[in-house]
Amino acid sequence: MLDICEEHALQAPGSWAEEPTDAQHLQYCEIPDNFAPSLSHAHAIRAFVDQLHDCAEELDLVVHCSAGVSRSAAVALWAAERFGVTLRDEAGVGLGEANPRILRLLTSLT
Repeated sequence: MLDICEEHALQAPGSWAEEPTDAQHLQYCEIPDNFAPSLSHAHAIRAFVDQLHDCAEELDLVVHCSAGVSRSAAVALWAAERFGVTLRDEAGVGLGEANPRILRLLTSLT
């Protein structure tokens, strides 16, 4: 599964529905295997990370997705900002490919 955002489709940031329907996913992404992350995904990510944070004095959080590029980078950036921690990038690949839609949706929750 690939993820896509407005910027990848050359659309204005935030122009897609926060909770796309199946028809909108096809319209936005053109093929069924692409996927536009939704606000409900952002809520689920936040709830999961908050639950982990509430249960531990110290927490190592490893974030990964299928490709390990844009979705995981967006969640890692958001979590680091939310909890005021420094990100470790031992692979040295950076977070420049962070999915702007996921980052925007997560940031809108805080």
